[in-house]
Amino acid sequence: MDLNPTGYEYCAWLASAGLPSVRLRYLLGIYHDPYECYQAFMHQEQAFMETIPARFREVLMLNANPETIAKTRMIMNRKSICAFHFFDDIYPESLKKINDPPAILFYQGKVSCLKKRIIAVVGSRAASYSGQSATRKLSHDLSSHGITVISGLASGIDAIAHSGCIEGGSPTIAVTGCGLDIVYPSANIKLRDTIIQKGGLILSEYPP
Repeated sequence: MDLNPTGYEYCAWLASAGLPSVRLRYLLGIYHDPYECYQAFMHQEQAFMETIPARFREVLMLNANPETIAKTRMIMNRKSICAFHFFDDIYPESLKKINDPPAILFYQGKVSCLKKRIIAVVGSRAASYSGQSATRKLSHDLSSHGITVISGLASGIDAIAHSGCIEGGSPTIAVTGCGLDIVYPSANIKLRDTIIQKGGLILSEYPP
């Protein structure tokens, strides 16, 4: 197997155990790169092993075999899924200021969207007609002034916020609650594709 030291599959491997972000950030601060974390784990380095409780080490070991790594690489390549971590230059400075920022983020689309002016619009999945209309107009107007709308790609207000932003001419950003190899709800597959086609971005904390 051709191991790529900068491969996104090692971000997926490191995130696969569901370690708390604070521990992942600590490990990345020591080893600087997910592949180096992988090497440290495979060599049972003390600093790495002492940071990870046994139940998480078991999952990492299960997912560390070459076949699983190769399968992850294949999925990420096929779905155009990339990744960055807390210490990468492209990690948004504003996100670092929140309580417990995610250590690793997976993405599809244009990561440059994170450098734009951004406002979040979220709301009910079972929104009223007036709520939907107000959301579409607000998102469209913000977008027409060059402001990117970020939402959750869920049904209802989230989907309408994304659509309104696209209609207003600016890219939109979706943050999903699942890995980027699937779309939930499935009714929003077309919307996901449109977001990417229009220069937007899909983000997730979860590996494929």
